[in-house]
Amino acid sequence: MTDVERYLYGYRDLERKKKILENDLRDATEEYKEQQESLLAPAKPAEVKTSKTNKIIDPVQDAVIKIVDVYRKRVDRISRELARVTGEQDLILETIKSAGLTVMEESYIQCRYIKGMSAWAAAKRIGYSERWAQRYKNSALSNISQKRGRLYSGKSR
Repeated sequence: MTDVERYLYGYRDLERKKKILENDLRDATEEYKEQQESLLAPAKPAEVKTSKTNKIIDPVQDAVIKIVDVYRKRVDRISRELARVTGEQDLILETIKSAGLTVMEESYIQCRYIKGMSAWAAAKRIGYSERWAQRYKNSALSNISQKRGRLYSGKSR
């Protein structure tokens, strides 16, 4: 497997990671909202103390605030990771689009690497034998490799 193929297969890995992160984000957001609501709920009168600065100290409220801060940080961290994963996927798609592929090459690459089809299923989808599809694949990978090289070296087409 070439570096370009690993790069393209990375799209599917990122897709799986993205789904996990979306589920984690949904769960963390729900937990965060529940914790916020528990802050707003009327609490039983607890023993309230004051500090030297006359600030009211409520240990229960302090604990809930700390918990809410933990969930907010978790939501923020997951959101940043989700944005990073989405950005990497977009970069892979942009590399494919800007590589100057023919319609058949791009169709094969989309089927094989983005949609995750097998080689024979991708060949069937574009309407060619596996042997011809292999030629499209090799040509496309060569073009993408050249494009990636230019992207990383800072040269434009």
